[in-house]
This record gives sequence, structure tokens and C-alpha cells, in this order.
Amino acid sequence: MTCHIEPFPFNELFDAFRSFVVKKSGTSFHSFKGNKYTFEEEGFKDQLYKLGREALAFEAWKPEDVGTGKIARRTIAAIELRENNTFVHNLKFGSKGRLHKSILEAANEGKNRQGVESTLYDIFRSDLDEASFTRAVGTFGKKYPLIAYLFFLKDCSRYVPVEPKTFDIVLHMFGAEFKTAGQCSWENYSDFIGLISELKQMLTEKGISDVSLLDAHSFAWMVNGLPKSDGVFGRLKEYNNLSAKDREAITRARIGQGLFRQATLDYWKTCAVTGCSEQRLLEAAHIKPWSAGTAQECLSLYNGLLLTPNIHQCLDEGYITFSETGEMLISQRLSPADCKALGLEKNMRLRRLDAGHKPFLDYHRNWYEKLHGDI
Repeated sequence: MTCHIEPFPFNELFDAFRSFVVKKSGTSFHSFKGNKYTFEEEGFKDQLYKLGREALAFEAWKPEDVGTGKIARRTIAAIELRENNTFVHNLKFGSKGRLHKSILEAANEGKNRQGVESTLYDIFRSDLDEASFTRAVGTFGKKYPLIAYLFFLKDCSRYVPVEPKTFDIVLHMFGAEFKTAGQCSWENYSDFIGLISELKQMLTEKGISDVSLLDAHSFAWMVNGLPKSDGVFGRLKEYNNLSAKDREAITRARIGQGLFRQATLDYWKTCAVTGCSEQRLLEAAHIKPWSAGTAQECLSLYNGLLLTPNIHQCLDEGYITFSETGEMLISQRLSPADCKALGLEKNMRLRRLDAGHKPFLDYHRNWYEKLHGDI
């Protein structure tokens, strides 16, 4: 995937979204399920997932059911739920025009019942999701909303529905030059899921608790419904018309060090190594520097360490790094006297370590090794 959610539009849209939700609900916004407005607007998806899987009952499907019409009928029941508004399926005039027309025909002993049910069986009972998705495109055509909905019912922790027109608009708002319209393929769907996963991570780093992939999907959907009179959309239009270089400059200037420092302070509270609690003396250090990272990496909570100035300088200059388990590694180029003067001791280590820190620490350690060669 070559495009990503950009930090500046995300922050702009998140702030506008949070203010809107607080105004609508009259309460603070800390989680999607815990806020009355977000739950009432998008909580139906959890119920839809439950009801859809109950209608399918695919765990009980057997190979000999393929070709009997049973699988098609169960799939139709899961599609035509009253709660399903992920795509239009309940047209008044027969099956013509419905995305699941071929499944309706299979249920009514139409042509290719065997092929349709075999494809559905593969989607829900096979672990080869790429092959199943590709086969679904061949069987049903490039009907993205239908196929994505079926994969969503298979596992909502990994897959979400797609409504191309809306999501192409929303992803463009977030700075991602990405399209789903007319692009129904496993590669495109995987990239789409990747972008929703980025939103999930960014929402988590904003302090929203228990964010699921489906919550991130709902966030993107609801952002599209924000009042268009809000000034955020004008700012984003201007931003999206800028060159990549100018976008990066705005990201650094407007949301760079200020937000990064605050997020680092909130996470660590005291020095990540010494435990010094005087915040005026502490600095927000990047593990992977601005010059080497993407804007998103540079603003990531896990790319930050709260450090005393001397330790920060040693980190930036490559005189120290940290092992996979957080132990401080000190360059042999620092004499014992210098280490003492700087307050560096061999038993020093990071006071906490999360999985999100690993790629940034790996980067710094590899750079350190190339610089000194003494790990």
C-alpha cells in the first residue's frame, strides 16, 4: 500500500467529530460504545453481524450441501435482514438489479447453483481468503458491496463492509489518494482494510478506548456526515490542493512538536529511563527522527520517549540505544568518566515497553550498529 492516512487531516477531522459528538450527546466522548450518540448511530453493525451469522449458520454447512439450494437460501436470509443498510438489496420489483441476483437465482434452482454455492462455501469455510475473494469476483462480478459484506460476516475483526462512493470521498478527506469504485479485487480490499486499520490505531492513540476495526469504519462513515458548514472542510480542501512538500511542512508546523510532546508527556509522565518527574526539565525525543520517518511515524505515540536533556542528546547522537527488552546499550566510544559525568549507568533501562515501540527501537538500534558497530 503506497498511500496512508495523513496526520493533519486526521487531527482536524477527529477534533471536529469529537466536538460534534459531544454536542449531540451532551456527554464526553471516550469510546464508541460508551457514547449514546455514536452507539445509536452505528451500534447496529454489531447486531447486524450477530444476526447475519445466525442466519448463515455456516459452521454447520457440509460439502454435500453445495448444490442443494440450502447455502443460497441461508445467504439470502443474511443479506435481506432489515438491519442491513450496507447496500441496497430490498428492491420492490423482483430480483432485477439486485447485487445478489445470482444468489437468488441459485436458491430458485436457476443456472449455476453449484458454482454459486461452491463459491459461498469457500468464502465461509475456507482459510484461503485471497482465493475465495478472487473466486467471488468471478462468480458474482465486481460487486464490491456484496462481496465485502459477506467477508464482514465471516470475521468482523478482520473485514468491514465497503460502500465505494462514500468511502472514496472520506478517504480523500483523510489525505489518502485511494479508490474502491471499479476496483473490486483482493489487493484493493486488503489496502482498504489497511487504511481502516490505520484509523483504528490513530483513534487509539487519541485515547479512545477499545477501538475495533468496525469502530474505525463507523468513524469514517460518520465523518462524512459532519455538517459541511464546519470550517474544517474548507481547510482540508486547501490542504489537499497543496504539494506533498507543503503538506509535510504544515504537519510539522501545526501538529508536530506540540501534539507530540503532549502525547509523550501523557504517556510517560516521568523520564522514560530515570523517572525524573520535573516535566519542565524533560524533552520529547523521537526514536526514529523526523528526517527519517513519515509524518505518521513522527507523530506516533510509540515513537516517543520522555527523557532528560543529556539522555535525549545521547540518543540523538547515537551514543546510546535500547535492546529489544529495553536495556540501555552504551557506546564503547564513551569513556567511563564521560558515562559518569552524563549520569549513564549500565543497569539503566526503559521503565515500560509496548509492542508499538518495537519497530522504532529496531530502527534506532540498526542505525546505532551501523554507526558504531559495537552492539
